[in-house]
Amino acid sequence: MTSAEHGQRVAVFRDPGLSYPASPPFNPPLQYPEYPFKGKGGLDETNHVYAAVRETLHLLGLDEAHYNQPDWNPLGEIVRPGDRVVISPNFIMDYHVNSETIFSIATHGSVIRAIADYVEIALRGNGRILFADAPQFNARFERLVEQTGLGQVAQFYERFSSVETGLMDLRRVRSTIQHGLVVDREVVDTFETESVIVDLGTDSMFPELGETLSNLFGSDYDRRETCSHHNRSTNEYCISKRVLESDVLIGVPKLKTHKKTGVTLSLKNFVGINTDKNFLPHYRVGDALEGGDEFPVERDRILRMKTKLVRKAIDSLLARRGKAFARTVSWLLPILFPVKERGAHSSEQPQIDAFYRRFLHKSVRTGNWEGNDTTWRMVLDIARAFFYAGVDGKVRDTRQRRFFAVIDGIIGGDMNGPMASRPRREGVLVAGRDPVAVDFTATRIMGFDPMSLRTLARAMQKHRLHLGSADKIVIETNWDNWKGGITPENSLQFRAPDHWDSIVAWSRTH
Repeated sequence: MTSAEHGQRVAVFRDPGLSYPASPPFNPPLQYPEYPFKGKGGLDETNHVYAAVRETLHLLGLDEAHYNQPDWNPLGEIVRPGDRVVISPNFIMDYHVNSETIFSIATHGSVIRAIADYVEIALRGNGRILFADAPQFNARFERLVEQTGLGQVAQFYERFSSVETGLMDLRRVRSTIQHGLVVDREVVDTFETESVIVDLGTDSMFPELGETLSNLFGSDYDRRETCSHHNRSTNEYCISKRVLESDVLIGVPKLKTHKKTGVTLSLKNFVGINTDKNFLPHYRVGDALEGGDEFPVERDRILRMKTKLVRKAIDSLLARRGKAFARTVSWLLPILFPVKERGAHSSEQPQIDAFYRRFLHKSVRTGNWEGNDTTWRMVLDIARAFFYAGVDGKVRDTRQRRFFAVIDGIIGGDMNGPMASRPRREGVLVAGRDPVAVDFTATRIMGFDPMSLRTLARAMQKHRLHLGSADKIVIETNWDNWKGGITPENSLQFRAPDHWDSIVAWSRTH
């Protein structure tokens, strides 16, 4: 089988009874013939996830001639001896907003461990494995790796792996949030050694927005910084040097929905290689009449005036006056807008949401709706930076590194993801080499029309920096209901986020 054929082949594994093991570092249940750590660390008979990942690789037909033999090397066509490999999970936050299981929003360490073992096999004792991600800027990374078990997986690898290994938080800026407001920031002084500026220039998806680029909002209050990196000729991102110097990235995202992009899968997971979140445009302030996509058009003149006053206060006070003003507002919010939301974490935004609902009469804010025409552009930009930027940050005409994805849908998440996902215990894994084909397939499994999502629809359009294709996908699956194809009727019928009615069209009309 050729590499091109592998690129369009997508493996879909399903076992609805599958559950995550409880004991890191998540050793395999059996001593498989190819297992690289025989006699080290014992076995875990409860770890059926390891067997599921193994079967998912087998479904792809990788190194089929040696399956179930000591020299089976399923990732050998992707990972070569001497390669520097980054394994990137989806680690957005260290808690679930509504106190549900964190594994509806974060990748479980058992999936990462099984993948890492097959990377270990492929490297043949020569190379590097780095577990790395840049979660949301207020996430507690140490707690994340503890909860997911990745910390103990990394310790196992440090002790037993035949290659150099590491675990890394890629963020340059980390923050503290209280009642939805950023009240403190920490800048990690590794920018010059750990980050590279990549300018996509006119290959970016942003120049077509024209004058409305001045409305961009990133991840912090000072929009001037985000806007300084994006205009009609310059579009810069702050990318991890460890990723750009790598030969392979293996993405391990979640099967879940997202309020700004509809879904968050392989393509969206590339955002975790950007080290400074304020380089990332998330929406444009205001409504369409003002060149924005923050929320639907407001026709009421008084509410428009109030909305502009709030924006001016954010731009002039929160952005310019720093944490002292933010701390004061954070202290006042629970008094002025008391709310009690079950399970809501104190750093989350019920008070801010209450303010927008009661003062501005808005149920949508910060671009959390289907009219967001900004975030998907950023997602495709970051994916192109990964594939085409050299370690010096300059964009080449050919791909600079290889990619493989395994989507963790053992517990997925629907409704108001990415941080308030409703847990969906589905026992699903989706894997492949082409991020577009993988995401197209996963989106249909969720029950959504892929072409209704601009991330996928635009990723498939002709572009100098090609990302992938969904034209000739071959699905290999163990699940009988899907062997004849995935349809609206046999999909998992995930529920879309609030204010995203358009993406359920596939399951409603076909």
